[in-house]
Amino acid sequence: MKRVKNSCRYTTFENMGYLMGGALKWRPVYLLCLAVLAVTEGLGGFVWLVAGRNMIRIFENPELYTADMRSIVRIVLTAACFQVIFLLGTAVATTTASGRITDIRCRYVLMTNYKMMTMPYDMLEKPSIQDAKRKSDQAAVDMINGVEGMLRQCAHLSGRLVTMAAAAVILLRLSPALVILMCLLSCVRGVIGENESAWEKEKVFDPMIPDWRRRHYYLRTTGNTEYAKDIRIFQMKEAILQKLDAVYGRIEAGFTRLHNHRRNTMLKVESVVFAQEAGMYVWLVCSVLFRGMSVADFTLYTGSIHAFTQALEGVLEIIGHLRADSRLVNDYRNLLDEPEHGGEAVRSSFKKDYAKYAAGCQNSGMPVPRPEDGKYEFRFENVSFSYPESGEYALKNINLTLRAGERLAVVGRNGAGKSTFIKLLCRLYEPVEGVIYLNGTDIAVYDREDYFRLIAPVFQNVECFAFPLAENVSMCTPEETDRDKAAECLAKAGLGGKLEELPQGVDTQLLRFLYPDGTELSGGEKQKMALARALYQDAPVVVLDEPTAALDALAEYQTYLDFDRLIGGKTAVYISHRLSSTRFCHRIALFENGRIVEYGTHEQLLQAGGAYARMFEVQAQYYRDGEVAAHA
Repeated sequence: MKRVKNSCRYTTFENMGYLMGGALKWRPVYLLCLAVLAVTEGLGGFVWLVAGRNMIRIFENPELYTADMRSIVRIVLTAACFQVIFLLGTAVATTTASGRITDIRCRYVLMTNYKMMTMPYDMLEKPSIQDAKRKSDQAAVDMINGVEGMLRQCAHLSGRLVTMAAAAVILLRLSPALVILMCLLSCVRGVIGENESAWEKEKVFDPMIPDWRRRHYYLRTTGNTEYAKDIRIFQMKEAILQKLDAVYGRIEAGFTRLHNHRRNTMLKVESVVFAQEAGMYVWLVCSVLFRGMSVADFTLYTGSIHAFTQALEGVLEIIGHLRADSRLVNDYRNLLDEPEHGGEAVRSSFKKDYAKYAAGCQNSGMPVPRPEDGKYEFRFENVSFSYPESGEYALKNINLTLRAGERLAVVGRNGAGKSTFIKLLCRLYEPVEGVIYLNGTDIAVYDREDYFRLIAPVFQNVECFAFPLAENVSMCTPEETDRDKAAECLAKAGLGGKLEELPQGVDTQLLRFLYPDGTELSGGEKQKMALARALYQDAPVVVLDEPTAALDALAEYQTYLDFDRLIGGKTAVYISHRLSSTRFCHRIALFENGRIVEYGTHEQLLQAGGAYARMFEVQAQYYRDGEVAAHA
C-alpha cells in the first residue's frame, strides 16, 4: 500500500496540545466537559449490558426466578438510574462544550485577522500568502473541520477510549488473542483511512485552493456595486460567467476524482469489516458449543466485543479525522508562523548578508525610539526594491534626501515607480538593497508602529470603513476619537457643507451595505475625507499619493495649493503623474522606469531642458490664464 508523503510541520499531538492550550486559556470549562463525557459516554453502553447478564443468570435457574424477583427489580431500577445520570451528563456536557468550542474557534479566527493586519504589506501581495490565508480560513472559519472539528473530535475521543478500555478489561478474561486480532484488523482499517485522508488533501483539496480563491473573486465581483456599472454597460456578464464556469468545471473534476477514490477505499474497508465481524461471531459460537460458555457470559462477551469493536473503530475513525483536521490546523499555524516583518525574508532572497548589521542593532538595544524633536530628515541611499517572487526591480539605486519642512514633488508617468517609492518611505515595503535613513539611523531599527505615526498618508484609492464618519477620520476607537476635532478637520478639507446635511453629523455610519440608515460618499467626498484624516493625524510628515487623480488638472492644482496651506510647516511629499504640485515644492524628483532620471528645483529642471521641461511644457496649458481642461 503506497503511503502519501506527509509534509505537515506539526504533529497531530502537537496541534491537539496547541488547541487544548487555547481552551485552557479561554474556556477551561471545555476541558471539564471532556472529563464528564469520558465517563458518561464511555460507560453508558455497559449499563444494560451488565444488567442483562445478571438477569439472564437468574433466568438460567428457574427455581430461583420467583425468589429473586426483587433482585431483578433492583437490577432494573439501578440500571435505569445510572442510565438517566449518564444521559443527562452527556447532554449537559455536550451542549456546554459545543458553545465553548465555537467561542474558542472564533478566538483563533481573530488571531488570523490580527495576523493579516500586522503582516508586512508587501507579503499580502504575494499569491502564496493569499493561498495560505485561504487554507487558514478552511481551518479556522469552517464550523465542521479544522480547529472546531479537532476540538469536537477530542470530545468524542475521550468517551471512545474509556469504552474501549472497559471492554478490553472484560474481554481479556475471555481471550487476549481475540483482543489483539481485533486491534490489528481495526488498525488496518485505520491505515486505509489515514492514507485516504492524506491523499485527499495532497491530490485534491490543496490543488483546488487557487480555484476556490478565483471562485471567491468572481462571486464577490458579481455582487459588488463598484463593478456593477461596468458589468452592465459593457455587458460583461457572459465573459464573467464563462470564467466562473471554467472554475466550477475544474472544481467538479476534482470532486469527481475524489469520489471515485473514496469508492475504491470503501470497498477495501468493508472487506476488513466483514472479516472482523465474521471472525468475532465464529469465535463466540464455538465457545458456547465446545467450551461450555453460559448464555449469560455469551451475552456479556458479545456485547463487550461489539462495544470494543465499535469503540476501537470510532477511535481510529476519530484519529483519522484528527489527522485530517490537524493538516488544516497546520495550514492555520503556518500562516501565523509567517514573519512579523518581511524585510529579512525579502533581503535574503537577494542573498545579502545582514548578520553583522542585525548584531549591531541588537547591541544597540533594538528597537530604537524615534526622535521626538519634530525635525525629521529622510535619506535614501542606493535603495532598490523588487516585488516578492519577481526577478525585476521596481526601483533601482534611488538616492535622495528629504529635509525637515521641505516639499518634495515626485512626478512621472504611470508605472514609473512613484507609489513604490512612497510605500518604501511609509515602510510598507522594505528595501531589498540599500538603506533608508531617518536622522542618520536606518529606519529598520525603529519600532514599526512608532514609525507609522510619523507619516499621515493620503492614497489614491480611498477606503471607507464601516464606522461612523468621525472614526473614519480619526482611524481610532470610539473612546480615542475626538469628535469635535474630526468635524473641524472635515470642514477644513471641504466637507463642512456635507456634514451639515447629515442628520447625525460626524456620528453618521458609512456604508449602506451594513447599515440601512448609513450614507455613501462620492469619489470626491472620499478624497476630501482622506485629506481630513491626514489633518487629524497631525503627523510631522504628510504624503499625498495622487489622491486627486480623478480631478481635472486645474482643480488638482487648486487642491494641492489649499492643502499645502493647511499643513503649514510640515514636511510633505506630493506624488502625481501631472505637474500641478511642482511649482511650490522645494525639490522635484522625476521617476522613469524605476529610476530617478532628474532631480532638482523647478527652475533648475526647466533650465536643464530635459524630460521634466518637456512634460511641463506639454501640461502648462492647463495652468495658464485659469484655463480648465478635463485631463492632462
